[in-house]
Amino acid sequence: MIDLRKNQIAELGLYFIALALRNNKTFSRPELSGTVDGYCKALVAAARIRTDSTLTKLDLKNEGIGPAGVQQISDAIINNTTVTELILDCNPISSAGASYIADFLRMNTTLKVLHIDPYSIGRSGMIKIIDALKQNTTLRSLTLGENEIDASGMEILIVRSYYNLGIEMKNLNDRKEYRKALDLFYEYEHKNKEMISDVVINQALKSFTNIKDFQGGLHIFKKYSSRIENNNYIIASLIHLYMQSGDINRAEQIYNRSKTKTMGIYGAMMKGLIKNNMFNETIDLFFKISNPDETIFVLFFHACARLGTKEALILVKKVLLNLPNNYNENKYILTTAFDAFVKCDDLLSAEQIFPKIKRNAISYGNLMNAFNKNEQPEKTLDLYEKMKIDRIEADIICWILLINASSNIGMGALSQSIFEQIPKSFLNNSYIKNGKSACVDKAKDVFESLVQPDTIGYTSMINTYGLNGMGAEALKLFYEMPPELILEETYVCALNACSHSGFVDHARTIFSNIINKTEKIYASMVDCLSRAFLFEEAQILINKYESDHLPSSTRL
Repeated sequence: MIDLRKNQIAELGLYFIALALRNNKTFSRPELSGTVDGYCKALVAAARIRTDSTLTKLDLKNEGIGPAGVQQISDAIINNTTVTELILDCNPISSAGASYIADFLRMNTTLKVLHIDPYSIGRSGMIKIIDALKQNTTLRSLTLGENEIDASGMEILIVRSYYNLGIEMKNLNDRKEYRKALDLFYEYEHKNKEMISDVVINQALKSFTNIKDFQGGLHIFKKYSSRIENNNYIIASLIHLYMQSGDINRAEQIYNRSKTKTMGIYGAMMKGLIKNNMFNETIDLFFKISNPDETIFVLFFHACARLGTKEALILVKKVLLNLPNNYNENKYILTTAFDAFVKCDDLLSAEQIFPKIKRNAISYGNLMNAFNKNEQPEKTLDLYEKMKIDRIEADIICWILLINASSNIGMGALSQSIFEQIPKSFLNNSYIKNGKSACVDKAKDVFESLVQPDTIGYTSMINTYGLNGMGAEALKLFYEMPPELILEETYVCALNACSHSGFVDHARTIFSNIINKTEKIYASMVDCLSRAFLFEEAQILINKYESDHLPSSTRL
């Protein structure tokens, strides 16, 4: 034994001691505690590993060895042929040190038992070691703290890491981080293609669909088709993929080939038909489904809302009347039924079901819009009072509808009262104020008296037209406006005018030609689509905004 406990030996000194001990095969362990740090102890241990051909067990528990020390040990043991047990418990190894452990596990063919502290290496360190074990065929026992894992257990760890891959990809997809999910997929697939599970393939297909990389999704399906033909979850994802790409025939072929039609498969088919404006086909499919679930009912009512016909209204009432008891109070189903009543112009039924639905600014706005279109402005104002009771804050669309309702009643004091309640964050510019009384003729006289209208003049007039349902006049003036005068406020008013008059195609054209799309512009376009019940298109627009911009405090 060599006892150096009372000497102040620095790292360089230990290095030379390590060199001196390279050929010594008799001492079992130097007594160095109190004289050097863990790195120096690791240097001595590395020297022993390289030189002592009788060394089979190396106990380095609680020696203060950090990542740099582990690197020295790793370099020494990587080609060692005698050490079968290595104990590294209670050392501050960290995730960085785990990388060096993973390095020697990939190459070493002798070590059979390894002890490490799972808390010191963390989750990321464990992942590195588990990945390395996929290439190691000799390790028989891995002890993590007080838990000993044999060879079969290590195999389970590896399988579990791939199972966790599916969970991690789902979490990324749920956060709309689709490309990160695919990067993770490719990383694991490159290491071991055979370990890729059906769950992982399903998540990969969803990622490809959401970034509209349809060819990438089809490539993955073809690559793994022999393993997943009977997986209903993947069949549903494939139908969704083909429908999103517009390949309806291929989607129908997959649907028809599926032996067991699950609610997920039915739902994917119905969503795809709605996406491709095949509303009657969606309704026909609904009536072929036994015991529909919540999603199927929602999609049925949504298809009826998109049709907006008398025939669709009859079907809405029929299905709602025969709704299973467990769905009678389901707010999601009732909300889409409410939208269908509004779209089919059955305001009486919409009013009756309104207290049962999940009420928010959008649902209030939809009913206000229907009342205004049917020349019932008093009911719009009554709804505003109910909004205040429900403590729901009006959004920009609700305020516009309230201004329009008060203007149609023709009471200036009422219009002024509504205007004074509008938050400055919504309406703090003069062009909104000029349009609030809906005095179109007077506003037009003022506008035409301007020798050279500026941005405010044009925008104010466009807004006045829009507030009074004169979308055609608003668009005509917008297109006559000199391009250099058009600012954010102008685009917002033009889009709101389209929204108020139902000119969705014109709104799409205006929006697509805007180079610098601000948050307010996105919000106006989303509201326009939402009021036209184009919720899927609105969601796509929201997703695009979120992918291109930092998170914001608004609903976008």
